[in-house]
Amino acid sequence: MGPLSTRRAPASGALASALATTALAAAGGCGGSSQRSGASAPSPPARSGSTSPAGPAAPRSGRFIATLATPAGPHPKVGVKWPITIYARTRGGRPLRGKVTYQFLFGGAIVARRGHHRFTGSFHDRLDWPSRSVGLPLTFRAVVSTPLGQRNLDYPVVVQR
Repeated sequence: MGPLSTRRAPASGALASALATTALAAAGGCGGSSQRSGASAPSPPARSGSTSPAGPAAPRSGRFIATLATPAGPHPKVGVKWPITIYARTRGGRPLRGKVTYQFLFGGAIVARRGHHRFTGSFHDRLDWPSRSVGLPLTFRAVVSTPLGQRNLDYPVVVQR
């Protein structure tokens, strides 16, 4: 792991947005969905049903649980696929149909959007992070939409070499 004490001077406004957009231009991956049938998750969820503090809750959003799990933790590495799993279930535990899109945030602003995947119950993906994103304090957001509402699952990351 590289030292986290060396920080870049904060960029402002359009420069920060352009920097982060450029850094995330190659972020994203291809994934597939699968339905789990009684199998336990490979790791505990990293974030559980978190909603975005910046915006209002979606209608009926309390009627389901969405989680994001990543066994690799908050420090993805350049050149190594970062595995994630998204789960969507009713409060009673039944798998839900849904779709997930990704948003990449820098300084609280959305600087890139990727993916538009449909799934039932769970969705697995592996993301590539570009070398230009190393050291930037980013937030990976999975926006999970189901017939019962929408959830934003925010996960702070700092990409490493």
